[in-house]
Amino acid sequence: MENQDKFYIYAYLDPRKPGIYKYGEYSFDHEPFYIGKGSNDRIYSLDKRSIYFKNKVNKLLKLGYKKSNIAIKIKFNISENLSFELEKLLIKTIGRKDLMLGPLMNFTDGGEGQSNPSEETRLKMSKIHKGNNTSEETKQKISKALKGENSYIYGKHRSLESKKKMSESRKGKSPWNKGKSNIYSEESIRKMSESKIGKKLSANHIQKIILSNKGRHLSEMTKRKISKSHKKLNEEQVIQINKLLNEKYSITKIAKLFNVSRTTLYSYNLRKNYISRLSLNPINTGNLGLSSPPSD
Repeated sequence: MENQDKFYIYAYLDPRKPGIYKYGEYSFDHEPFYIGKGSNDRIYSLDKRSIYFKNKVNKLLKLGYKKSNIAIKIKFNISENLSFELEKLLIKTIGRKDLMLGPLMNFTDGGEGQSNPSEETRLKMSKIHKGNNTSEETKQKISKALKGENSYIYGKHRSLESKKKMSESRKGKSPWNKGKSNIYSEESIRKMSESKIGKKLSANHIQKIILSNKGRHLSEMTKRKISKSHKKLNEEQVIQINKLLNEKYSITKIAKLFNVSRTTLYSYNLRKNYISRLSLNPINTGNLGLSSPPSD
């Protein structure tokens, strides 16, 4: 019969930060930065970990510390249900760094990751997580916790050797979105466009872009795309486009019809005051080769 009490709770400690760290009945000689539950060799595995956690552990290993000195087991031979409860209790007691409540690099409150769940359990978990969106307040806390001095890469500069290795590792690999279309919904594109309105690049940033593009030669296709994205629309075209939008034509169809990029259309569509001043006289969509709103 399989041992049901094969689970344990473990902690990752930062050996560079000695001291007395007491949390309830648990005490550590070094600052804890991660709490987890597991079985077998999960404690030492870096599989399915966040990039921040991996970077920190790898940095400690490069400094000469061993995994056996960084990771310790706190509670042994317990059931999976009990391990979930203890994991949640310790994370809550010690506090998560992304929420600015403590030093832990955990991005959840624990209690997930059941080993070999049944189909029924998987469906239940799926229903629980559907529509469970992170609040804006939590997003802001996470963002703030990972910015500036809190970032794992703050103040660091990659060596030429590292840059070369990264370049070599990417050679021959195609971008994930190459040749794909309609990756983002029109709503997502609109939000991305709105988020960039009014933002200006610093002189330093502009200079870096100029230097990075020196010596590069654009393909004819790229040149056409850039030209298309900068194409201007006259007042009559804006009136026609707005009319078609009101008639529920999709942005994609309108962009093809007027031979412009969707980004160009969004930039005009967002100028509500400008458009509202234009006279929206009925136009003959038949002249444009359209009789009714097409389906995407």
